[in-house]
Amino acid sequence: MSTRSRLPNYSFQLTPARAPAPAAEVPSPCINICRMNQASGLCEGCWRNIDEIALWSQLDTDDKRSVMSLVEMRRNDLSSQPDPFGP
Repeated sequence: MSTRSRLPNYSFQLTPARAPAPAAEVPSPCINICRMNQASGLCEGCWRNIDEIALWSQLDTDDKRSVMSLVEMRRNDLSSQPDPFGP
């Protein structure tokens, strides 16, 4: 009998270390309608300005929530107008 057969068979699976999951990831408001309106400076699809769009991936959760609040306020304020982005 070999030494190997007398050893207990321990099996385990190595898993890579992971960073803790974020509390609640804030999804991007992008809806793939990417047109910047010159008059308002906002994207006609997601209601963000160019800086908010460019920095989105670098923002922390709190900053993303702040941007989402702004988006919601803009959407509510401007969508009551007949043509919020006008010609």
